[in-house]
Amino acid sequence: MKRVGGRAKMLRLLREVKGKISQAFLDFIERRKKRFTVKFMNDLYQAGGITTALEYEISNETAEFVTKEIIPVLKETAFMTYKRFKKEIERKESPQEVPVSFQEHADSFIGIRGAELVVLLSASQKEAIRNVLKYEMQGKLSPYEAQKVIRQTIGLTPKEQQAVLRMLDALVEEGVPRGTIFAQTLKYADQLLKLRAERIERTELAKAYNWSSHETMKDLIRRGLIKEPIRVWETAGDNRVCSVCSGNDGIKVKMEEAFPTGHSMPPIHPNCRCTIVYEIPEEV
Repeated sequence: MKRVGGRAKMLRLLREVKGKISQAFLDFIERRKKRFTVKFMNDLYQAGGITTALEYEISNETAEFVTKEIIPVLKETAFMTYKRFKKEIERKESPQEVPVSFQEHADSFIGIRGAELVVLLSASQKEAIRNVLKYEMQGKLSPYEAQKVIRQTIGLTPKEQQAVLRMLDALVEEGVPRGTIFAQTLKYADQLLKLRAERIERTELAKAYNWSSHETMKDLIRRGLIKEPIRVWETAGDNRVCSVCSGNDGIKVKMEEAFPTGHSMPPIHPNCRCTIVYEIPEEV
């Protein structure tokens, strides 16, 4: 029985693309921030909320960002995974070619995931703007302050932005000077943004890696290079593993069989560190 894959090999491969997605996301948000001038926020205030033109702009620019900067990294990860797995199975040092059929399948899978990301990232930006406008309309923020807050929180999830706004409310309640308030909320928002960038990268790379490893096995089975392997769920094995993932740890299933939680493969949740080990019969 030959064991292929596992966390150590996944981490080794993903280190080669580490930082590409997270930095691209931070750069994208930095570009988006420049859009929000005091005049722009005042115009939105006068319009009573997000305009149709702004909604289109957000969706369009987010789609362009995902297409040009995220999808290529996910494809690179998928193709690298195929080559590494095939090399490990065949035990050959010669360059491994990625079949056109696999490339086309990867294009389809990653294209769908890219579209999901566009919706997710666009929605969080729109929600951030709506929440800041709501604060401005309630008299809690001046136009200048609204611009500061939207620039601080435009890249956060709604839950993260609410945490920043709660901090702002608490500091106001304490009578902290306005300048100090925005300095403290900016520092907090920056920390959350960096964590979100890292979370997006880890989760999306894990999706690309685990999907690609599974599809690589299916491709090698179809081509008669291996017999059908048994899949083994592998967690990080530490006290940070969630109860859902731990329920799958060490469980063995067939290629198209679901694990006890009903999931076919990791990641189950954002920042999931699980992967799959494939146990392949030695004789073909």
